[in-house]
Amino acid sequence: MVLPGFGRLPIRVRLTLAYATALAVAMIVLSAVTYVSMRQTLYAEFDDDLRKNTQALAERLDHEFQEGDSAREASASLVRKSLFHNLVLEIRADDGSIVAASEDLGGEQLAAEIDLATVPELDAGIGRHRLAEFPLDTAGLEVAAIGVRHPGDGRVYVLVAGAGRSVVERALGALRRPALTLVPLLLGVAAAGGWWLARRALSPVAAMAEQARQMGANRLERRLVVDNPDDELGALARTFNELLDRLQLAFERTRQFMADASHEVRTPVGVIRSGAAVALTPPVTLDECVETLEIIADQTSRMSRLVDDMFFLARADAGARDVDARASVDLNELVASCLRTAAPLAAERGVDLAGQEAQVPAAVCLGDRARLEQMLMNLIVNGINHVRQGNAVRVALRRRDEPQPGALCIEVRDNGPGIPPEHSESVFERFRRLDPSRSRDTGGSGLGLPIARWIAEAHGGSLVLTEAASGGCVFTVTLPAAVNPA
Repeated sequence: MVLPGFGRLPIRVRLTLAYATALAVAMIVLSAVTYVSMRQTLYAEFDDDLRKNTQALAERLDHEFQEGDSAREASASLVRKSLFHNLVLEIRADDGSIVAASEDLGGEQLAAEIDLATVPELDAGIGRHRLAEFPLDTAGLEVAAIGVRHPGDGRVYVLVAGAGRSVVERALGALRRPALTLVPLLLGVAAAGGWWLARRALSPVAAMAEQARQMGANRLERRLVVDNPDDELGALARTFNELLDRLQLAFERTRQFMADASHEVRTPVGVIRSGAAVALTPPVTLDECVETLEIIADQTSRMSRLVDDMFFLARADAGARDVDARASVDLNELVASCLRTAAPLAAERGVDLAGQEAQVPAAVCLGDRARLEQMLMNLIVNGINHVRQGNAVRVALRRRDEPQPGALCIEVRDNGPGIPPEHSESVFERFRRLDPSRSRDTGGSGLGLPIARWIAEAHGGSLVLTEAASGGCVFTVTLPAAVNPA
């Protein structure tokens, strides 16, 4: 059970309280078990000694009876010469009269409450009784009684021996007093030690909190520092630093994205503003107005595509899945359709665009046809915009057994200037242009390849760039084939 408000206490206080409580419970249990065990042991020894001593006295009395001494003489001699000074003795006849008694009794009677008829005789056992609040011993007496028959008169004389319990209680008190003194003292020392250990153990956490408090958007390069990087707190610091690395990278990418997006939007906005200013400045002919409107419409369309691409990537970054990868898509038909769509652009740029003549049997995958078409068109248009006039772009569909058996691969190959291998991943960064031929004049925004890769990965595939053996670029899309194509 957790006390109300315990969870709101500082961790070091909670650790100290928990440590002190656990130690207190352990010490109390240990002390209680030790005390009870010692008490049982002492009383067991006390009872055993009382029985043995009473038995020895009864045997001695019986011996004197056998020697021919009278009951009174033998009893008085036994009481007077007893070696067990911790015992008080009383000897009674079977009619209840006292034959002899220890002087320590001072007139008190040990057997006043004992039924003498029930006391066993020698060799038949020992009767046990307990006397509470006896004047001779404030803790009371443990009493043992045994009968001895006199051979002369045939009467049974009862030997009653009493031992005070104070000796045991004093031993137990000697055990309790140090425990009651030492346990609180040890708990105090342990609580202080626990507080010191908790404070020392949590000091790196306080240091990390102070370091984290000093971080901000303009200080993302700072990292947490700990004394021991190999312990649990060091692992926590490393994990937090890795998170900061990812945050810094995401922040820098976002900042670069916003800067690039602003730069991309600035150009069409500037063209539209300039065109509108020219159209509104007289004298203006009808042909000039139409030409200006055509320029504005072209720049507006370009800016609209840019905004759509940015919105698409923003939704992708936010985890939105605008892909319904459940429909069967015939990749042979998809490639043919994209080639027909891109043919006018290729003819306008003087680029030879063609695909393979032979079709791949059962080239079907599960996916979103609209998105797959967008992906392939981005790759084809990228190739057309990249190569110079007179060069060629080839699109081929193949089947491979890697990375999984029966995988379908679409290759978009061009014979342009190519891209160095060290930049094969950079081309998939947003707004990234590595070659002057990929200019804004072609209408590109630098978002086509990142979108194409995202679509491929959203379909469980991949998109990679390699360098062709004869020069140029090869973009390879790998998609898993449908298991049972419809």
